[in-house]
Amino acid sequence: MAKGWICRQLRKLVPEPVPPEKLDFEPTSLGEAITELKAFVKRTSAAFREGHELSAKSHEQTARTLVWLTGLMGAGIFSVQGLLVGAPWAARLSILVPWAAGIFCGVASTLAGSELQNGLDRQHFRRVHMLSLLEDVSDLQVIRKVLRPLIDSGVLARDPENQTLDCLAVVVNGFFYLAHIFFMVGVVATVTTVATGRG
Repeated sequence: MAKGWICRQLRKLVPEPVPPEKLDFEPTSLGEAITELKAFVKRTSAAFREGHELSAKSHEQTARTLVWLTGLMGAGIFSVQGLLVGAPWAARLSILVPWAAGIFCGVASTLAGSELQNGLDRQHFRRVHMLSLLEDVSDLQVIRKVLRPLIDSGVLARDPENQTLDCLAVVVNGFFYLAHIFFMVGVVATVTTVATGRG
């Protein structure tokens, strides 16, 4: 699963932010307005829960991928030592350095990814908790006032915590890709060194 797609899914707790004007119903009665808004609140809450569940599964998949990748690089560092006995130090370093850097990037991505997921969990809990409280409110203006900041993309973009999570997602994504790049560089260096030594 592509990490770029995973990170985008982590940030999409709802498929698309709903414009605030969509909250402005023109009902035939106040009771109908409250009923419509409460139904909208339930749908929004369900979308948040579905998006959060997807983000949690994506995080688990990413963590498993990084565990396998760092394990492969660690095993590679120890397994190629016998093949490189007669190789010059420059050739050895061309293999060991990329894989060591790849392990570092894999661990960094895992740690940053865990912090990102924790932040998303906290954000999700606050949103869903607020939505669940709105289901028991019967004041139309209160429902509209509380609901707007939860779904307005402009408000979310200005939120400091949201901006921090966005930056953290970029860091996670960068380390994830770097780990894969270093893995491939190490593989190419190993194959080249072994083929040159046999030639």
